[in-house]
Amino acid sequence: MKSTWFGSRNRYDFARLIREADYGMHLHDLFREFLQCAFSAVYQPVHKLRSGAISDDEEATYMQSIRRVKYPKKFGEAMGVLTLGLEEEPSDFLGQTMSELDMNDSKFRGQCFTPNDLCLLMGQMLMQDAEPNDDKAIWLN
Repeated sequence: MKSTWFGSRNRYDFARLIREADYGMHLHDLFREFLQCAFSAVYQPVHKLRSGAISDDEEATYMQSIRRVKYPKKFGEAMGVLTLGLEEEPSDFLGQTMSELDMNDSKFRGQCFTPNDLCLLMGQMLMQDAEPNDDKAIWLN
């Protein structure tokens, strides 16, 4: 994995940490386990706030995912890098990282993401000089 493949240092560090969590696992599987752990870590406090108790099912899912990797602390570090990256530049951090890791294909649950730069280009071509009105709606003539 070369750092020159990544558009930002944060995405490179994030991808490196995911890979370092377990060199014996396929990258697609590591990415999926990270996503599951990240979801559970964010979901649990919200669930407790709303219901007054933690979700035993979600906790079991988290523990099952975290046990699958050799170095689970790397997921925690990756979550920190993800958070910092999103604070610096609110964008499709995970989608761009998947593209830079060449995981943007049918092997990852059939999901293919349009690169962010292409999305911006298409939006600019379609919207041209359109501006939002007071209601934050954009009208095309």
